[in-house]
Amino acid sequence: EKQEVKVVPVVAECKLCTCDNSGPTSKARTKIPKIYFGTRTHKQVAQIVRELRKTQYSNVKMTILGSREHTCIHPEVSKMKAKNDGCKELLNGPGCRFKDSTQRFTSQNVVKGMGLNNAWDIEDLVQLCKVKKACPYFLSRGLKDEADLIICPYNYLIDPIIRDAMAISIKGHVVILDEAHNIEDAAREAASQSITQESIVKAVRDIEILIERNIDIADYSKLRAVLHNLDTFIDENKNKLEQKDFDRAYKIWSAFHIVAQLESLGLGPKHFPNIKTAYTSVKSAAEERKEESFKNGLTLDLLEMKPATDVLLTQIFQVLEYLYRADMKYVDDYSKKNKVDSRYFFYINYIILFKKIESPIVTQKYRMLKQESTAVYTLNFWCMNPGVAFSDFAETRSIILTSGTLSPLGSFQSELGLSFSIQLEANHVIRDSQVWVGTIGSGPTGGKLQAVFRNLETFGYQDELGGLVLRVCEIVPYGVLCFLPSYKVLEKVTSRWESTGLMKKLSHIKKIIKEPRGSDKLDFEGQMDIFYEAMKTTGADEDEANTNGAIFFAVCRGKVSEGLDFADNFARAVISVGIPFPNYKDVQVEQKRQYNDNHRKSRGLLSGQQWYEIQGFRALNQALGRCIRHRQDWGALIIVDERFLKDPPKYCNGLSKWVRNKIQPFQEFSKAMNSLCEFITVRMEADKESK
Repeated sequence: EKQEVKVVPVVAECKLCTCDNSGPTSKARTKIPKIYFGTRTHKQVAQIVRELRKTQYSNVKMTILGSREHTCIHPEVSKMKAKNDGCKELLNGPGCRFKDSTQRFTSQNVVKGMGLNNAWDIEDLVQLCKVKKACPYFLSRGLKDEADLIICPYNYLIDPIIRDAMAISIKGHVVILDEAHNIEDAAREAASQSITQESIVKAVRDIEILIERNIDIADYSKLRAVLHNLDTFIDENKNKLEQKDFDRAYKIWSAFHIVAQLESLGLGPKHFPNIKTAYTSVKSAAEERKEESFKNGLTLDLLEMKPATDVLLTQIFQVLEYLYRADMKYVDDYSKKNKVDSRYFFYINYIILFKKIESPIVTQKYRMLKQESTAVYTLNFWCMNPGVAFSDFAETRSIILTSGTLSPLGSFQSELGLSFSIQLEANHVIRDSQVWVGTIGSGPTGGKLQAVFRNLETFGYQDELGGLVLRVCEIVPYGVLCFLPSYKVLEKVTSRWESTGLMKKLSHIKKIIKEPRGSDKLDFEGQMDIFYEAMKTTGADEDEANTNGAIFFAVCRGKVSEGLDFADNFARAVISVGIPFPNYKDVQVEQKRQYNDNHRKSRGLLSGQQWYEIQGFRALNQALGRCIRHRQDWGALIIVDERFLKDPPKYCNGLSKWVRNKIQPFQEFSKAMNSLCEFITVRMEADKESK
C-alpha cells in the first residue's frame, strides 16, 4: 500500500515511554509528545485497536474520542435522533447524573484498575460506564490529558471548531492521519462554512430575546447588528442571482470586492476584533452565571444564546480568522475574480449566495393536494486552498499521512502547503498469483464500453454492461462488488436491466443489493446486513438459488467504497465501471479548477485539469481496494472502460502501484472471461487443499 510519511525522531530511548507501569519522571514526561491517530470512520477504530492489542504497546495509556451517537447511555437522550442537542439541553437544565459521576474515573490508572488495562475499543468503555453509571462521552474526553495515544475521527484534528470544542492541541505532538487520500477535501471543508438565511433569522431573534431580558445588552447588540446586516445583505442580493439550473441560482463575489463587502457588513478587518471581543465577553459572562442561574430558579437556556446561535457565530468567526490571518495572507484563497456577462460572481472563495428550491412539500387542505416549493438561501464561504486549514499542522512535531491511494504524492505537498521529507510508495503484501487484474473495453456481443455521458445514456451501452456483469457473476463465487460512477448511473442501468429481464437472471445467481442514496444510517446498515446474511448462507445448501453469494451495486465515493472491509468471501471480485470524475458542472469543482489554474505557477499546484483527473482516479483506487484485505486473501479486479486499453500511459498510470503492475489488457471479452475463469478455478482448488 502507498504511504506518505514525514518522520522526526521523538525520543532517543524507549525508557521515556509510559508503556511500562513505572511511569515517566516529570522531566521525561515533558519530552513525550502525544500521538493523535485520526481515522475516517468509527469502524476503523475497532481495526486499529485490534492491531494495537497484538503489539508490546497494548497497555499504552489511551483514549478514544467519539460522538455522543456512539457513547450516550442516558435512557432518554440515547434514544433521540439529535443526541447532541438533547445532551446540551439536559446539561443546561436539570443536569445529567451520568456526567456528574464521571469525575471520579477520569484517571488512566483508575480506568486500568477497573479492567481496561489493555488497548480498548469504545464499546468496552461504554459497557464499563453502564456498570459504573458514568458518561462514556465525557469520560473519554477526561482521559485525554493523561493519554499517550488518542484515537479520534480525523475531522476532530483538521476542523478548528471541533478541535477547539474538544480542547485538542496538536502543537508539538505527533499526528497520524489514516485514509489520508481524503485529506485535501477535508481541509478545504474545514476552512469553509455554509450559513442559511433561516439560521441567521433565528439567531437574530434569539439574541433579541436576550437583549429584552437586559442580558449583556451592549455586547449582544453588536452581535445582533452583524447578523442583521448579513440577513439584509442576502435580501438585497436575492434579485441579482444568476439562474443556473431549474432549481438553483447563485451569485459569486470576487477577491477584489470581498473585503469591501465584509466591511459594509461590519465584519471587516477593522471591526472584526471588536465583534470577536463581544462574543468572547458574552460567553465568559454566561459561564459565570451558571451557578447563579439555578439559585434564581432560572434554567441556563434563558440566560445565554441557544447552541444553534453559538454555532452560527463560531462558523462566521472561524472563516474570518482564517481570512484575516497573517495580514490577510489567505484573502485570495477565499475569493476569485470571475466575469460572467460583465458581472462578478459572488464567492468568498467564494462567498456564494445560493438559492435552491427544496423538494415540493405536499400538503392537504380542503381535501385538495397542494404542492408548495420553498426557496432556501445559503451564504457559502468556500475555501479552495486546503493549505489554509492545514497550516495549523506546521506546529506538529511530526505529521504522517497513510493511505493506499495517495499517489501522486507531489500533489499533497503543493495542495497542503507542507513539505513531506520522507515518502514511501510500497507494494502490496500479496503474491501475483493471488490477484487477477484485467482491463476490459467491450462486452459479450463486442459493443464498446466507455463510460462517458453520451454512451451511458444509450441502451446499447447499458445492455452490454449488463451482459458483462451477468457473466462475471456466473464465474465468480461468493461476493461481488460492482462500483458505478454515480447514483444516477446506478439507477439508470439497473432500471434498464429490470425492464430487459437481466436483473431476474442475475437474481437466480446472486442476491442483489444496492447501496441506498442519502445519509440515512439505518438504511445503509440494513442493506449491509442483507449482504452479510446472504454471504453466510452461501454454499450451505447446494439446492438453494442464492448459494453463489451476492452482488452489491455501489457508488464510487459512497459508503461502500470508503473504509469498509470486504475480506475473503465477502468480495472475490470488484467490477469498476468507468472513471468517477467529479461533476464538472458543480460550482465548487469549477472554482477549484480555476483556482488551481490561476495559482499553478505561484504555488506549484497541479493544473485544474490534472487536479480534476486525480480526484477520479483516487476514488477509483479506493473502490478497487475493497477487495484483497490481508496477505492470505485473493480476488479479481475487473476494470471496465475502453480508455484503459486505448491510452494505457494516461489511464493505467493513474491506478495504484500494486494494481497497475498486474494489469492484463483484454481486447476481446471472451478471452478475458476465460482467463478469469481459470484464475477462479485455481484459487478455489487452492482453498480446498488448504482446509
